[in-house]
Amino acid sequence: MAVIGPFKFLQVLMTRMSSRYGQRKRGGIGPPHSRFSNLKHITLEAKTMSPPYIKRLHCASMPTADAGIGLDKMTTSSPLSSAMSPMTSSSTPLIWLSMTTSSSALPFWLRVPTAKCSTLEGHLRCHHLNWPRICNIPCVPCDDIHLSPVATNRLRRRQPRGRRKGLNFVISEAGKNGVRLILSLVNNWNDYGGKKKYVEWARERGQNLNNDDDFYTNPVVKQYYKNHVNTVLTRKNTITGILYKDDQTIFAWELMNEPRCQSDPSGISLQNWVREMAAYVKSTDKKHLLQAGLEGFYGKSTQKRILEVSWPVQRILPLLDHPRYNTTKVRVAKSGYTQPYYINGFNAYWLLNLASNPSTSSKVTTAFQQASQYGLNVARTWAFNDGVLQISPGSYNENVFRGLDFVISEARKYGVKLILALTNNWIDFGGKSKYVQWAKERDQRINNDDEFYTNSVTKQYYKNYVKTVLTRKNTITGILYKDDPTIFAWELMNEPRCPADPSGRWLQSWVSEMAAYVKSIDNRHLLQVGLEGFYGKSMQQKNPGGVLIGTDFIANNKVPEIDFTTIHLYPEAWLPKASEKAQDLYGNTWVTEHIQDSNNILRKPMLLAEFGKSARFPGFNVRKRDFYFQKIYNFIYYSSKRRGPLVGGLYWQLMAPGMNGYGDGYEIIFQDSPSTANVIAQQSHRIYDARIHFSSTVPNLGHHLPHFDFHHFLTFSTFHNLPQFT
Repeated sequence: MAVIGPFKFLQVLMTRMSSRYGQRKRGGIGPPHSRFSNLKHITLEAKTMSPPYIKRLHCASMPTADAGIGLDKMTTSSPLSSAMSPMTSSSTPLIWLSMTTSSSALPFWLRVPTAKCSTLEGHLRCHHLNWPRICNIPCVPCDDIHLSPVATNRLRRRQPRGRRKGLNFVISEAGKNGVRLILSLVNNWNDYGGKKKYVEWARERGQNLNNDDDFYTNPVVKQYYKNHVNTVLTRKNTITGILYKDDQTIFAWELMNEPRCQSDPSGISLQNWVREMAAYVKSTDKKHLLQAGLEGFYGKSTQKRILEVSWPVQRILPLLDHPRYNTTKVRVAKSGYTQPYYINGFNAYWLLNLASNPSTSSKVTTAFQQASQYGLNVARTWAFNDGVLQISPGSYNENVFRGLDFVISEARKYGVKLILALTNNWIDFGGKSKYVQWAKERDQRINNDDEFYTNSVTKQYYKNYVKTVLTRKNTITGILYKDDPTIFAWELMNEPRCPADPSGRWLQSWVSEMAAYVKSIDNRHLLQVGLEGFYGKSMQQKNPGGVLIGTDFIANNKVPEIDFTTIHLYPEAWLPKASEKAQDLYGNTWVTEHIQDSNNILRKPMLLAEFGKSARFPGFNVRKRDFYFQKIYNFIYYSSKRRGPLVGGLYWQLMAPGMNGYGDGYEIIFQDSPSTANVIAQQSHRIYDARIHFSSTVPNLGHHLPHFDFHHFLTFSTFHNLPQFT
């Protein structure tokens, strides 16, 4: 084992590389430095890496005509050697070394451990898989070259005093250069101590531990880890004077690098450890994002073999953070300078009902908290409870209204936008039948509930309610509903139908009148009808069974005040006697044709506002539901990727644990359905990537999107994917 100084370390490394490279390229002829004579440039960079993101911290370059001479004469003042200074910090950087030759650039990763270790090992590995085959230079074994502690101390003495701050220095330098850090708190592997070191310490204190995986269960070991976490998070940086837990340079904490627990294939030990430690980290630091550090291996419930290996770890998504958006500035884009807003959301009709009761309001908070953790950005819910919220025309229960205030404020807190429906086609929670009942009590002669759309009294009742809601001042936030950016859109009615008038004229007239009325009060928010997507007489053949229910997807959405179209998708309910294959085929056709009509005829965005798979239908299983959701999400993702009209979907429905009595077979409780939760979370990541991909402001979208115009589509003037500090 050779013990050498820091710069000799690099020289020996380069000599070995040049020797092998020269033998390959030049047949080994000439002195060592001449074998490297076609080297034009040497670049050395210190970087941190959390795949697939690579962040540059330090860089130095040294052009040279003769690399051998250049390396021999390298001093501590040279640009190349100065870039090696991060090797002595207490961080664990990666040194990026590229040799630019006359023919190509040869990239390497040089992994340099912390100087606090007794030895400083350099490990050379190829940057891409084909490189060893091309260049015929194998990795340099770690124990071939070591940097002695004496040499390390000499190098440290050469540095200015301010560079002796270790992790403080890494954070301050990253902040200075605009780099965000993901800081891992321990290692699964033995490198740099890791969980093995914690187990070793516990054994020295008399703990009877069988293997390193007891790290996840032993109370002494867990307390050691918590103590370390608390020390790190509450440390005050001696350079910047900022506590780590308050430092914006830190993007996220990582519980462990690549956690695994092979001694417990069930995953329970690791699951419990992540849950406990995630809660502990968040109790100390709520401002930063948190991730587990997983490699992505699935647990037993959704086991997928990769390279014939399946490790007993689980993707514990509820405990992980997703980037959140700063949505404090909301506007309707009318200038042609817009950014598409892609949606992955959910329905939760019950929010107002539970928020109005102090004993159940915590379920609302739980729902939004979980939605945010899974990356869901829009929720659709009821802003009505006719007979309860609106006791009678013009008379309101303030306690129930405060429940709606709470729903909006909690959604705002967790970064979730709301689509608020203003009444119901169905009798649940009152709806149009309640308005008809009130009108009959005032001696109005009404034959059926569909006359809600034509009777002047019921229409005025509806308008009065709309005005009351839109102009209400939230008692928690102090913001008028019509000015609140938390509200994404208003919905005139949930699933309007009018079978009493198959021609569709009654409903068409009502939509035109009420859309104009809503916009006269609030022209800042989006507006949609709430349609399921059924066509009128001219396209009757597209409807399930060819039925006519008084709606017209084309005509209703052509109303100028309507900003985007919606459809619902329930082929199992619409075609109960059809085979599963026929139902799937119809569902595909239903979505595809509405995408085409929204694009080619209406030229408006489209939202799949309801879809799901009920456990109450024959043949249901979770695997089928996961596949169904994935298929729907693929429709949405590929449409958004091509800037098509389908901009998002809202599954029916999200429920919090312990909500007995609210289930309808479609409910999804994340803790009870981990595989479906994974599918939903993966879609959130894909939609987020689509937003980032198309986030640059593009002038005149109509020109760039000849088949689709976002002219009136809601956009956010600014959004950030980093933690927000206040």
